[in-house]
Amino acid sequence: MLSTRQILDEISANYTCILKSPCFEVYEKYSAVINELYVSLEQRSITDEDKMKLKEIKNMHDEITQALEVEKKTLEKQIVAVEKKKNASNVYNKQASYINDAFFVDIKN
Repeated sequence: MLSTRQILDEISANYTCILKSPCFEVYEKYSAVINELYVSLEQRSITDEDKMKLKEIKNMHDEITQALEVEKKTLEKQIVAVEKKKNASNVYNKQASYINDAFFVDIKN
């Protein structure tokens, strides 16, 4: 069984790994372990020294949250761009379907 300090150090180490490459896939890889550590931490008493470490962890958590929000906004912009291209393509395909019914006469033959 881990001590409170060890749990905080483990959470901090996991957040440090996420901050090396802050994207959703990396966060997702560590999230289950982090959640388990937080559940273990809830059952412990927290000292003033632990509160200082928790402040550091909260700052790391905020950095990760900001990075994930930026990634989310970027993906939303990409989705909008793809939808616009898809809609433009659909309009072109509708117009092109009329052309498919046309035929051409070869004057040389």
